[in-house]
Parts: sequence; structure tokens; C-alpha cells
Amino acid sequence: MTALNVTNMDDLDIELDIIGQQPFMVKLYTQISFCFPITDPSTHLAITNTLKDGLQRLSKSFPWVAGQVKDDGNGVFKIKPFEATPRLVVKDLRDDPSAPTMEGLRKAEFPMSMFDENKIAPKKTLPIGPEYSPDDPVSVLIFQLNFIQGGLIFTVNGQHGCMDMTGQDELIRLLSKACRDEAFTDQEISTMNLDRKTIVPLLENYQLGPELDHQIIKPPPTTEAPPTPPKASWAFFSFSPQALSELKDKATQILDAGTKFVSTDDTLSAFIWQSVSRARLASLDESTSTLFCRAVDVRTQLDVPKNYPGILQNMTYSVSKLSQIANEPLGIAASRLRSKLGRDDLRRRTQALVTYSQDQANRAGISVTADANPPTDIMLSSWAKLKCWEYDFGLGLGKPESVRRPLFEPFESLMYLMPKRLDGEITAALSLRDEDMDILKSDEEWKSTLKTFLFTCTMDLSAMGFPGALPDWSNLNILHRNTLPARAHFYSYPDQGSALSFNREQGYFHSLNGTWKFHYDISPFEL
Repeated sequence: MTALNVTNMDDLDIELDIIGQQPFMVKLYTQISFCFPITDPSTHLAITNTLKDGLQRLSKSFPWVAGQVKDDGNGVFKIKPFEATPRLVVKDLRDDPSAPTMEGLRKAEFPMSMFDENKIAPKKTLPIGPEYSPDDPVSVLIFQLNFIQGGLIFTVNGQHGCMDMTGQDELIRLLSKACRDEAFTDQEISTMNLDRKTIVPLLENYQLGPELDHQIIKPPPTTEAPPTPPKASWAFFSFSPQALSELKDKATQILDAGTKFVSTDDTLSAFIWQSVSRARLASLDESTSTLFCRAVDVRTQLDVPKNYPGILQNMTYSVSKLSQIANEPLGIAASRLRSKLGRDDLRRRTQALVTYSQDQANRAGISVTADANPPTDIMLSSWAKLKCWEYDFGLGLGKPESVRRPLFEPFESLMYLMPKRLDGEITAALSLRDEDMDILKSDEEWKSTLKTFLFTCTMDLSAMGFPGALPDWSNLNILHRNTLPARAHFYSYPDQGSALSFNREQGYFHSLNGTWKFHYDISPFEL
């Protein structure tokens, strides 16, 4: 592998990885946000300067991070000179009533709905909206620092044609290091500057074969305009370390004969596939085919350094029938996904994709989700292995309290697994049509696996005009949290003078007095 020695912005002329050369890819941004609490607002200036200094150090060692992506006029996209450092947008949202607060985020468990990209990100994920122009520069990296009441949200936008999420994670790690004024190692410098054109060895005399069946865009079967997409939405669902361990134990009990091991990632992905398929059986025939498209980092398979910052991922494709995937043992479904991760197969398929793409004058006909059908299929990217929860950026605020992917336009069947929290919790971001989402949220097996939150609401009922009143159940026993009503599941009374009798059939309280605590246990659904 060849390392480029580019130390001057004016010399930038870096050809993107072949996988990133698809025209639509160079218009997309991948976003991730870090939440930190702030107790002293007077530190805002120091925090801003720390990030600016870090970006200067990062750009000095790797000028391309401050570049822009441009077509060289021949359909080849390259990183070209732009600015001295990546842009850092700074916004003070403390007085903005539409902005979240740190306390509000914390109480709501950092739901996706409170991370609106239009508010907290420097650029949208998709090239749409009134502020988008095809003539806008396409920066390699852009950042936005949002000061909110009680904290900050730091959002990183990575240009998807330049990097996949593994590469973006490495750049964020190096920025955190630069913000602490730590020197980069020789290995980091060499890997960051690898020549992207030669990173994947091409196949000799390659002829298009079945290994690319899922990645060549076929002409539509009809010339009629496609139907209007159904209304869809995003939601976060969190899985505790215990729930993930139990899922994996369940899966391991019944594996396919040829599978000796499944990972937590395999198991959770299979569980999502099964649960969504059950929801879809309400509107689709049980014999309907379903395709699970799973993004896979292929650096190891191609003997490329794990911290290579470019885009080097492929997808695996698992096919089943809705009824089969919904009803078979979890371990069998997980085995299906695991069986697609063979090193030699992934290496060959990726080389074939790169070789074929290299020979195409127009790469618009190639896509890793070419034949994905949103009403029946799933497109999932797992960020669970990323180390985002470990980065402090030298801000003096400790490690982030939350790491989230900001909310963008719903895209049916697109899904992410968020970076694994330090305690092992994984949060999944799912986009589904509203009908499927509603059914999924009411699925008993799905609900029983999700993490639940225990929180307490204390009320002095004497001060509210009791005893003797008959308060309405909904006022005292149901707490509305993010529009989801949660019923109190047990009650306690810290002062000895309290007394309570409860009519479960009629749903109201008798003989209330004193201070009571109503304990709520809910699943993290959001609407």
C-alpha cells in the first residue's frame, strides 16, 4: 500500500475510493452527535477554542480533512483544496425555545426526535431542502457546536463518498487526540494518507458474475411513475446489556448445523429482522420474500489497517420468506446472517465490486442497495463497535453522556445500531412506515426485550386537597412522557402517616393523604 505525502493544501488532488465514486454517494453526509453536560457557561469560549485548536492541528497533519469533493470533469471525484481547516459552526441555542435542554434530553433518555438535524447539524444528511444547492461546496468534514441549556451537542458531518462510519470514527478519534494536543503516531500518519486508488487489489480479467446480482440497478419493470411513498417515521429502541445477553443465550441454544458462533450484533440484527417481519405479516402475504441488507466493514478481509479513514465497506444479503424469518428460532435467523461473513467470500465480492466499478464510465448504475424493496426488506448499518463514547475532545467535561445519530427524513426500512454505550447498552434507530411501526411497538416479544426505565414522581397528596377526594386515574397514575402514557406499577409511602386504598376495578384511589411516590416502568417508545 502506498502512502501519499500531501502536506500542503494547494497540492490536494486525492482520488476517492472506488466505492465512494457513486454520484449519489458524494452528495450524502453521515452525522453523529455527542452530548456533554456543562455546569459553568463561562467555559463556552474555552470549549470553542479547544475544538478550533484541535481542528488546526488535525488539518496541519492531514490537509485533506479540510478539502472539498469535486468532479474533475471526467466523472472522477477527488478531494481538492478548499479551506485551511474544516468549518466549525458555533450556535448558542440556550434562548431558543425550540432547542432541547440537557435536562430535557436526559429525562427523555436522549430520543432521536430531540436531535433534529435542521437545528443541530451544519448540513442535512440528504441533498434536499430549500437551503440545498448543487453548486454548494462539498466539504470533507463539517462540524457544529451547539450550546444548549445545561450542556452542549457537538455534531460531526462526514462526507460519505470520502469515508464510511468506521473511517469517520477514526477521524473523530484523531480530532479528540488533537484537542488534547497529543502527537500522532507514525502509523496513524501513514494510514491516514494511504493512496485510496490502490487500496483494493483488482481482479484480473473479471467478468460480471452473480456476486454482484444485488448491486446492479435494474431498469424498472414499468414506465409508470412510482407510487407515493407511505408515511414513515423514526424511533429509537434501547436494549440493556442484560437483554442483549439473554437474546444471545437464546440464539445460541439453536444454531444452524454449519454455524458454531453468532455475535451479539448478529443476534440483535436477526431479532430486529424477525420482529419487523412479524409486524409486516399483518399487511403482506406470508410467502413474500424479504431481503436483509447488512453493511459490513471489509478492512480486515482486504488486509487494510483497521483505522483506514476512507470508505471500505460492502453489504451482505440474506433472503427469506416473511413467515419463515418471523417464526423460525432466533438462532437460525442469526446463523443466516453469520453465514454471509466468510472472509474469502467478502474479499472476492468486494474486489469484484471495485473491479467492475473501475471499468464503468457511468457509475450511477451501481448501488449496494440496488434491489432493496423498502416495504419488505431491511437495510441495516451497525455502528456498535465504534468507540465514540470514549472521546472527550479535551473539553474538561469527561466522556459524552450520550451519542446519537441526528434525526433526518424518514427512509422506510433504513436502520442503524448506535455505538455501544460503555456499559454495553445498544440503541437501535429504525425507520418504518407508520402502520408497521405501530404494530412493532405493540408486539409482546419486542416489548419484553426492550430496556425499561424506572423513574419516580413524588406528590404530596395532602397539599392537593386530599384526603377524601376521588382523583382521576389519569391524573395520578398515568404519567405522559413524550406522548406515551405510562401506568405506575407500584406505590410507596415514605412518611408513616400516609394511607392508601385503591380500587383496581374502578381505577381510582380512596383515602389519600401524605406524600406518596408513584413508580413508573416504561419502554422507550417515542412517537
